[in-house]
Amino acid sequence: MFGGFYTFLYSDISSEVKHRLKNDSPEIYRALDKKIIDTLETYDLHPRILADIHDTYEDREPTIEDHLITFAKAWASYYETYHNSLVYTDAYSPLLQTMHARIDTTEHAVFLKYLDLNPLNQT
Repeated sequence: MFGGFYTFLYSDISSEVKHRLKNDSPEIYRALDKKIIDTLETYDLHPRILADIHDTYEDREPTIEDHLITFAKAWASYYETYHNSLVYTDAYSPLLQTMHARIDTTEHAVFLKYLDLNPLNQT
């Protein structure tokens, strides 16, 4: 449940900016996470919701579900960027290559077996 709310809080930041922030400035990304969690803890939330918050965002090994959600979000961004690049080639083509590289990774290999990255081959 909290994961969806968390996505909503970051919805005004493009996925590419979030990705770069997470990889290039992890201390800033962690500070944003902490600010959100600290703010949520000031509300009178049910203990199970608080436990969900901490279970979701404390340091832990990612599950296959985490990888699937990450892949699905990256694929949706890639698909949208692909179609935008058909109209605005100069603006979106470089971003498209970056996004393709982010999707075509070993952690996503299990999902790529079932999905062709070429959006024209999607049905």
